[in-house]
Amino acid sequence: MKSSCLLHRLWKKNKKTPVNVLVVDDELSSRTVLSNFLSGSDYHCQTAENGKQALELLQSNPKQFDVIILDRLMPYMSGLELLKEMHRVPALQRIPVIMLTGMGEKDDIIDAIEAGVFDYLTKPVEKELLLNLIDRALKTS
Repeated sequence: MKSSCLLHRLWKKNKKTPVNVLVVDDELSSRTVLSNFLSGSDYHCQTAENGKQALELLQSNPKQFDVIILDRLMPYMSGLELLKEMHRVPALQRIPVIMLTGMGEKDDIIDAIEAGVFDYLTKPVEKELLLNLIDRALKTS
């Protein structure tokens, strides 16, 4: 049994509910792939097309999501702008954010880490790696 699956099962035993994941990406294909990665009884996935839409979802129910997978470049409100808005709301500060983007330059990664992301991945991402990071984020949050 893979360690990420074991960690998730142990966490889920204590939680007794699916992991609620918010996927924020302006590309439909990315939202679809990530939703497919997270399909099943262990995860409940909701999507948003940009940071503005995500912020509205988060503000309407700050305790709804356990983890956020966030693109960096999007129209209306970028991923970094969303992070700044989240840090202004104490209830949203607890949610770990995994940034998943096509931007892989060192300065991009440093900017995101300084903005408060839990971790930073570049596209395309492998399912196992993403699920492992979600498990780690849940364990540390």
